[in-house]
Amino acid sequence: MCGVQRLAWQATQGRVMSLAMFVTMCLTPISTPIAGALIKLNPTVFLLVTGALAAALSLLAALHFLVREKDMSEPATE
Repeated sequence: MCGVQRLAWQATQGRVMSLAMFVTMCLTPISTPIAGALIKLNPTVFLLVTGALAAALSLLAALHFLVREKDMSEPATE
């Protein structure tokens, strides 16, 4: 959550954190039974898909960070 706060603009930090907490608190009771049902169907496929999804999202976050850092390091031109 600290990374989310650091990436948000100062004026929107409250809104961003309220959205993050809403997603965390409201989607957990929904996603847990869905994950349990999918694991009962085929645990191997479930774990492979969720692992690939986690890796893809991590790569996307790293690329976003690199692009953002590059944009911030370049001087502003008018």
